[in-house]
Amino acid sequence: MLIVRWLFNLLSLVGATLAGVWLGEQVRPAASWQAATDGRAGLRGALVLTNVVPALLVGLLTKPRWLFGMLAGFGLSALIGDRLERPLLEQLDLR
Repeated sequence: MLIVRWLFNLLSLVGATLAGVWLGEQVRPAASWQAATDGRAGLRGALVLTNVVPALLVGLLTKPRWLFGMLAGFGLSALIGDRLERPLLEQLDLR
């Protein structure tokens, strides 16, 4: 029973984090001053490194895990702009 609870908590954290990241990505173009149509496909490669992994870490370190994972995913996706993701892409040669 302990394993089932652990798996459920882990899956709910991952699902909530991904939902928060998706919501933040939907809000970011509406909140930015410039249309982010150029280069958006290239930024998807750094999405996991800049948004999902830090949000999962925040969710793992706080309780309730799913709530803080979702809030961190939303906040990171909505607030971290392209200017911070582009240098990471250039460093990793994903663009």
